[in-house]
Amino acid sequence: MTETNVATDGVNHHELDAPPWHRIDGTIMSTAHEIRLYYDRVYEGLGLSLPEACVVALVAESGPMTQTQIAHTLDVGRAAIGIRIDELEKRGLVERLPHATDRRVWLIEATDKGSALLDEIKQLDREARTRLRSGISRKQRQELAAILVRIRQNIMPEVTD
Repeated sequence: MTETNVATDGVNHHELDAPPWHRIDGTIMSTAHEIRLYYDRVYEGLGLSLPEACVVALVAESGPMTQTQIAHTLDVGRAAIGIRIDELEKRGLVERLPHATDRRVWLIEATDKGSALLDEIKQLDREARTRLRSGISRKQRQELAAILVRIRQNIMPEVTD
């Protein structure tokens, strides 16, 4: 059975009849883009973008990690993380340390300057999340999360053994 919506103009409207920018996937993508821009503005006062704030906070809170561990934890490619680490290192927020048992690997650690930003990053994150969730119940957020997880599962390549 196909689901239709009757608009106030009395005409049946269906998502499949809508132009791409009015479909649910377009709404999800544009919302994700706006959320990303919003978080970049949130951290702008610290001189950080969202991905930079995530790297600084992660290593400040978790301690030294390899670039691969950071990339895996943040679900980002190793090359992209490498570029972020290079930039953060230039700004004195993280540093590379030799790994104790593997000379091929570097550990990424927050500097004192980077660690000093942790509380501020967390506070800005709490404020941003409060604003994003305004007017949305916990139940609604759980339902949305479940739907988004399902959509992601639908498009992820199947894992083979």
